[in-house]
Amino acid sequence: MSMTRNDDRAAREQALDLQHSFIVQAPAGSGKTELLSQRFLALLARVESPEQILAITFTRKAAAEMRRRVLEHLLQATAGATAEAPHQRLSLDLARDVLEQDRRMQWQLLDCPFRLRIMTIDAFNASLVRQMPMNTGLAANTRIADKPGAIYESAAEALLGYLGSPGAAGDEVERVLLHLDNSPERFVGMIASMLARRDHWIRHAVTSAYRTDLRKQLEDNLAATVTGELQRHAQRVPDELGREWCDLARIAAAQMEEAETVHDLGALGQREDFPLATAANLPHWQALVGFVMTQSGSVRKSVNKRNGFSTADRPAKDRMLELLATLREDEHIGAALNAIAELPAPRFADDQWQVLEALLGLLPRAAAELDLLFEERGEIDYTGLAFAAGRALGDEDAPEDLALLLDYRLNHILVDEFQDTSVGQVELLNRLTAGWQPDDGRTLFCVGDPMQSIYRFRDADVGLFLAARRGALALPRMLDLQLSSNFRSTAAMIQWFNRVFPSVLAARDNPLDGAVSYAPATSGDTANEGAEAVEIHPIADKSDAEEAQCVVDIVARERVGEDKRTCAILVRGRPHLAAIMNALRAAGVPVQAVEIEALRKQPHICDLLALTRAMLHRGDRTAWLSLLRAPFVGLRHADLLAVCGDEGDCIADLLLAGERLEGIAEDGRERIARLSSCLRDSDAERGRRSLRRWVEGMWLALGGAATLRSASAVDDVEAFFEFLDGLETAGDIEDIEILDTGLDDLYASPDPGAGCSVQIMTIHKAKGLEFDTVILPGLHRKPRADDRPLLRWMEIGGEGSEPRLLFAPITAHGEPTDSLNGFLAGIEKRRASNESARLLYVAATRAREKLHLVFGLNRNPESGEFEKPVAGSLLSYLWSPLAAEIESASTAWNEPVLAAESPARSPIWWRLKNGWRPAPPLESVAARPSPAATEQKLQAVEFDWAGETIRMVGTVTHRLLQRIATDGAGAWNRQRLLAETDNIVQALRNENVPAEHLQNACDRVVAALTGALASERGRWLLDGGHADADCELSVSGLINGRLSNVIIDRTFRDRDGQRWIVDYKTSAHEGAGREQFLDREVVRYREQLQRYATLMSGIYPGETLKLGLYFPLLDGWRSWEYDPAE
Repeated sequence: MSMTRNDDRAAREQALDLQHSFIVQAPAGSGKTELLSQRFLALLARVESPEQILAITFTRKAAAEMRRRVLEHLLQATAGATAEAPHQRLSLDLARDVLEQDRRMQWQLLDCPFRLRIMTIDAFNASLVRQMPMNTGLAANTRIADKPGAIYESAAEALLGYLGSPGAAGDEVERVLLHLDNSPERFVGMIASMLARRDHWIRHAVTSAYRTDLRKQLEDNLAATVTGELQRHAQRVPDELGREWCDLARIAAAQMEEAETVHDLGALGQREDFPLATAANLPHWQALVGFVMTQSGSVRKSVNKRNGFSTADRPAKDRMLELLATLREDEHIGAALNAIAELPAPRFADDQWQVLEALLGLLPRAAAELDLLFEERGEIDYTGLAFAAGRALGDEDAPEDLALLLDYRLNHILVDEFQDTSVGQVELLNRLTAGWQPDDGRTLFCVGDPMQSIYRFRDADVGLFLAARRGALALPRMLDLQLSSNFRSTAAMIQWFNRVFPSVLAARDNPLDGAVSYAPATSGDTANEGAEAVEIHPIADKSDAEEAQCVVDIVARERVGEDKRTCAILVRGRPHLAAIMNALRAAGVPVQAVEIEALRKQPHICDLLALTRAMLHRGDRTAWLSLLRAPFVGLRHADLLAVCGDEGDCIADLLLAGERLEGIAEDGRERIARLSSCLRDSDAERGRRSLRRWVEGMWLALGGAATLRSASAVDDVEAFFEFLDGLETAGDIEDIEILDTGLDDLYASPDPGAGCSVQIMTIHKAKGLEFDTVILPGLHRKPRADDRPLLRWMEIGGEGSEPRLLFAPITAHGEPTDSLNGFLAGIEKRRASNESARLLYVAATRAREKLHLVFGLNRNPESGEFEKPVAGSLLSYLWSPLAAEIESASTAWNEPVLAAESPARSPIWWRLKNGWRPAPPLESVAARPSPAATEQKLQAVEFDWAGETIRMVGTVTHRLLQRIATDGAGAWNRQRLLAETDNIVQALRNENVPAEHLQNACDRVVAALTGALASERGRWLLDGGHADADCELSVSGLINGRLSNVIIDRTFRDRDGQRWIVDYKTSAHEGAGREQFLDREVVRYREQLQRYATLMSGIYPGETLKLGLYFPLLDGWRSWEYDPAE
């Protein structure tokens, strides 16, 4: 059953029918998460316990958002809130019903929100494993390996140990190695990549290994597939055309035989029409295709005697030319003929079969080696976790106790983003619902949008969504609903989507090729129907500099940052973003780069990497040279040359021996002495501490924390140390190169001080988000080609019968691709192409009001016409539907403008001041409570006093006070502050401030900043002219023999040289007693500031330190002098 698209409101109402299961297509902006939340609330009001409902998502972010919405509705209903919008009123009504059920059943959901089972599928698998550890074979303390690539490689390398040994394993390794040109590196890399996707092939490989008739079965599958595809494509050719075609082929064959020309048409005999479309007749069909098509895949334009048509038989030649003209007119026939030409032979070649047989034996061995390695390490990857969850449930015919228990307890399952499910995940759903009966009151509710399926690289298969809509999966029967309303974008944007994307996406659904047709959207907003929603910006000669400047101009013209306007720059891949980011920063545009800048390229991480490599390997000369130039050591070039001039010496040994110091300046000798002292202490700790604590301790002792200049840098360093923690084996790293390769997948934290008006991220990262303006640069760029797998496999068919399994081993090195590999690779290529079209849809539908398309074009110098975009580029999908607009936008082209050269600037080299020391352990603090206890006490006080929302207000206020102090208070006024309100709201939203509190929280932040800028005291504190000033300064040191890390809001020297340590407090107080309130706050926070001063006194020994508390909401100020004896 399927709802029509005009029944959107009826579909939304029907989705809350709790007696039926549904699969819902919910396009971009249709309110999918709200619908899921409403269904969850409606179910909660009916079940006997919350645990009877399971909501599954695929990301932690999505799970957190759904949980937040459900709890938010419950809290609003508890507070007696009202709403104007119909969907909000419905959510509140459902929440009130839940509260009534909560009261009757005494659930206490608001006190026990953990009873809401809203989780990722990985978290659900982990919960299954924890409940039945004996059945899964996993130890209770097994950890998840987030980066298991090195373990896959180790398992692959273990297979090489079988080489030369007697038996099947040795023969299999030898055969596959020979096929890979005897390259162990290729062998290991390809086996490792197969292990990463073993959930797809392992059940087939293991089953196949025990079949004696395996070759016959696989060849029967192949023949059935070829027959099916041949029949599908042959239907494109009309019967009358086929008869003319065959008649001309007989004439041509006779002519060529008479001329003794080699040809493939002889086997057709005297047929008057096409041969039967079966695999056995494939050679005949391909001969007919070759008769009319060229090697490049186009219909022939002419024929001659080599094709069987001499000038002597003019009537036959004219008939042939007419046939070819007819074929050229129908592009669908041309595509069908090319598909027939690419169909594989229905039998394996003997050498191909030998390699396939070896692989099917070898891959399960690799999986077994991997299991052993995981067991030794006490780890598992997410694929192994899913396998363990399956073992916990047991087989369908022999379910385990857990499956029976879940069958009793679990009555309703909701699945978000169902278009991104994999085969293994659908199998899990099948096991969970295997015992369900029609009309037993249990329901499955799946929501997704096949037009937004873009995770093929994670093994998502959009064909599963299409199959579920047809009822072709082994799941409970689901009614098909389709939403069409888009509440995100303006009417003008939606009109553009409806005009362009039917041509961008496929004309019809095709599960085999991963093709999805476009579902038009509707909008209730008609205010902007005539507005210009999409602008096209062609760039001459594909100039990166011109493209970057174009993006800067768009951001300025769209007034991003004003009136809470947001902008996203979305890209397919990260590599070409450098020019755009540099141009934006040069123009003074604050940018948040979300998982764009590689962590390894951040200067503070380069320094940490050099320190780590130097500590692990004394002979790593490059690492030691980098360490000596790092800002926490800071040798000048001349001193560096004096120490390290002889390449034969070990730098670490020279430093510890105190050699070669005679030609070094006093500053350099003191820095080397400090490094040597830290190095000796570090050597004494090696093997006694974990790798992370060992390196971190050295970094802190050298002053690494004092060199960090932003909160994002602190996050980067923490990410590096967590990464280092995961590499450790007995205090060391087995393979030092993993330090470099492992960092490739980590990215720098976005700068929180940059605000949120302009964000740069990949299209994948932007999924689920929305922005006023979206800019899509680099649409002309070609994506990276997929790597060739060691073994291709595919399941085809399945409508009313078992899917047919196909296998094809990789073609031997240096050999042309065989037809079977080409056939399966062609299907993968079409799937990738269809997904690229959907990627463009996801990118465009992030826009609320404006979409800018930026791309490079070249003109053909001879014809003057534009060169077609590269196949597979996002521009290639827009080329046809936007041809007129592209031509129009390009008429105003000028020659590329060369950017003016910037004046040469000397690089700025920043380093710690000579004599820097961490705060030493002080006897005067020995009698105080332990730092940990004090910290817990302070955190508890802060939380109890302020509450979560006020804490987030304080966090955001601190960030903006840091920006103001960095710029200088004179650079800020109320107008500039008001222009930041959109950034403030977004920052509060990022801190998970509830929606109903956002406006009040934003008002409070603005009030605090306005108060600081209007106050003489506030402007003095934020003055950019103070000497030796810092904001959010990270300070580390020892108190009572324990490491203490603090962040100081503001520190500087005033005009009299007095050092100040200031802490901001966003506390508010209304009514009388303001002074008494401030005095109480001093008592409350005095101990905290005393700790700050204790650490700072070690950095500035002998100096008088003054402490201050500043309350911007009250223009309140309290200060006192630090007393070390206190």
